[in-house]
Amino acid sequence: MPKAYVFTRNGGPEAEAFVKQDAPVPGAGEPLVAVRAAGAKPVDRKRRTGYTRPGSEPQPFPTVLSSEAAADVAVFGLVGGGTLKDARGQTVTEVTA
Repeated sequence: MPKAYVFTRNGGPEAEAFVKQDAPVPGAGEPLVAVRAAGAKPVDRKRRTGYTRPGSEPQPFPTVLSSEAAADVAVFGLVGGGTLKDARGQTVTEVTA
């Protein structure tokens, strides 16, 4: 069972924890990735302390803590529920604002 580093509530570092969770199933056109390394940026700390942009909904808990990651593609979801296996192992990066 995969683990995720999350914050379980608003607060300081004490609100952070590793939790086990089921592997997500990729939707059509979405990759499922195996994260090798993840980083946190100042925006992650702001989100953990409860900051949201004006007009934004409060975030649900637990919320995964990471704005950037390096990962390998595990599978790729296709329309009709199939998977595209030739992308398997391709290294990708993820960065969010």
